[in-house]
Amino acid sequence: KDNQFIVYNEINDKTVVFGKYDSLKDANAAKFKLIKNNWSKSIIEQKPILKRKITDNIYKQGNKYLVQKEIDGKLHIFGRFKSKIDAFAIEKVLNKVKWNVSRVNKINKKPNKNIFKINNIFYIVFESNSKLYILGKYPSLELAMEKKEGLIAEKIRMDTVGNIRDKHIWRVRDGFEVRNKVDGFIKTFGIYNSREEARRARDEFVNNNWQENFSEDSLFKYDDSFMLDSSLNEVLFSLSPMQKVVFDIIDSLNERKFTIDDLKSTKSRLRLISKNNIDSKLNTTLNDLINLKLIKQVNDFTFEKLWDV
Repeated sequence: KDNQFIVYNEINDKTVVFGKYDSLKDANAAKFKLIKNNWSKSIIEQKPILKRKITDNIYKQGNKYLVQKEIDGKLHIFGRFKSKIDAFAIEKVLNKVKWNVSRVNKINKKPNKNIFKINNIFYIVFESNSKLYILGKYPSLELAMEKKEGLIAEKIRMDTVGNIRDKHIWRVRDGFEVRNKVDGFIKTFGIYNSREEARRARDEFVNNNWQENFSEDSLFKYDDSFMLDSSLNEVLFSLSPMQKVVFDIIDSLNERKFTIDDLKSTKSRLRLISKNNIDSKLNTTLNDLINLKLIKQVNDFTFEKLWDV
């Protein structure tokens, strides 16, 4: 919302907002911390990132410079830039088009379209989804014209396919896994050493309508929220209290591989659980985590984490 990522949850049938973040990475980090601490708001007491005014339309927020303007009573952010110079350049471009961002891709005659001369530097500026992007800066018009078409074509390609280029591909401990839903189950089609290999394999599966022989072991069921997000956070959110305690203990271990004795020897919340049938409870919980693809059993005594640590 308004170019920020909002972390929220439904609690007692009410939507509770826990914080606003400039990047998806920061929002995910806060979400993960909240999940691990049972959505306690105190765990992420946010210090707001204040905007510092540079000009009437340029503000510094964190390490970015925002170009913004209130139009018809609504604040529009036209882009976030790493340098003050770039923000000044974009402000001048917007002044040229009278802050009508849709004119940026139309102003100037070909072949000069999308090229703006600012302080003897030729900027290639492109508008996408009402935001402005600097695709390149060059000392001469000739060089900018030479580079422009390729840069715009790549930007359009990324806008078109960027969000789906990694569809069906998930980062796992062993590499990059290709998954798809088959008859209500998630099917693992293969694990590959690199993202590029996984993309090529995914494209082959798509071309063959995802037809391939596979064993029952490659199917595992998750709810729709996992399939849409497929993040570790969503899995953790669905864990029972006992599963969550055991997960946290495993997560705290320094080694990837562990035994039940390793879990029992830690100074942890495991001590708060009744000691009656503790081995049986641990075995049951470990089997649950195996079914959730969070751990795997290496041999009769040893298990291994499957998430990034």
